[in-house]
Amino acid sequence: MMSDSQPDRRRPLKHRLKLALRSFLAGFAYHTGLWRLVARRSRRPRLTILAMHNVEDPPTTDFLPGDMKTPVALFDRLVRELSSAFPTYTVADGVRALRAGELAGPAICITLDDGYRDNLRAALPVLKRHGAKGTVYVEAGAVGDRKLSWTHCYFWTVQRRPFEWFLERYKALSQDRVTIGKLEAEARAGGDLRYHFKRILKYEADVRERDRVCEAILREAGGDPEAIVGDLYLSPEQVAELDRAGIEIGGHTVSHPILKRCTDEQVDREIVDGKRRLESWIGRKLESFAYPWGRLWDFDERAVAVLQREGFVAGLSMDPGTNSQKSNPYMLKRYAVDSGVSIPDLMAEASGFFDAVRRFGLKV
Repeated sequence: MMSDSQPDRRRPLKHRLKLALRSFLAGFAYHTGLWRLVARRSRRPRLTILAMHNVEDPPTTDFLPGDMKTPVALFDRLVRELSSAFPTYTVADGVRALRAGELAGPAICITLDDGYRDNLRAALPVLKRHGAKGTVYVEAGAVGDRKLSWTHCYFWTVQRRPFEWFLERYKALSQDRVTIGKLEAEARAGGDLRYHFKRILKYEADVRERDRVCEAILREAGGDPEAIVGDLYLSPEQVAELDRAGIEIGGHTVSHPILKRCTDEQVDREIVDGKRRLESWIGRKLESFAYPWGRLWDFDERAVAVLQREGFVAGLSMDPGTNSQKSNPYMLKRYAVDSGVSIPDLMAEASGFFDAVRRFGLKV
């Protein structure tokens, strides 16, 4: 969902040079076809998992931030190039093949998080056209209860009203004085207030009060949360339709919380209840799971233990990188993909080209 990356700042020269070298090498490998040679010669099993959300479908999703969108034309190009170069797997099948040593070289998994309707309308036809596999991780509460998250309330509102208005309404309506104090301290410090506002609401605010206030502000701005969810998310019947079409359905909790902030009971309930609801819709067992938000500080060993107990074969983070036979199947890495993705960079990483470069001592 919402990106939690730091606001853009001027990077050190060393880092900018590293990025420039990486970009140059990726472009060289891509345009000369060197990455294809590396991929063909590679005998090292590696599984690259791509993470996306919304296959852009305006105007329904026009309020979502850019880092959650992959335009349909770009998605089509990406799937076409990937599926022509590498075998594609659902996550569960790919992880089983990886761990069993059945991958002869690089392979790809294409994943989509949350359960947006355009995954059925736009993404599925592209996957079918190119004969590619895919996995959709479904937020059970949004789909089953038609419950709009606080992030979507925020995104919808600030597209129509100034951020400053949202902030002032939040401070006026919230009874969480600790959070208000933190927001006011950040305003006095003069930093990127939008970034810190989202960070504080995500990691520090009282969850129930945050959710209540964000929905109230959305309604003040003229939004209907039930109608927005209906336009945005799949229905249970459509989740089952994706399953029948060969798309793997995976777990993504009930309400998309920061699992590390949850009590033991909440962690168990979010994962298990989400799993059971999805299984009741598709009539089969779930086998893989994507941690909400997914950074390594967003979940902990309690969630991993629940996945193991419930029989999941894989748990996916948002820590960037590829996966080998030695990778922990419950801490798998994924690359975030949006409209700014560099296809040469992605091909260089997925093929193993960058690994070959690193063996020569270059840090890319």
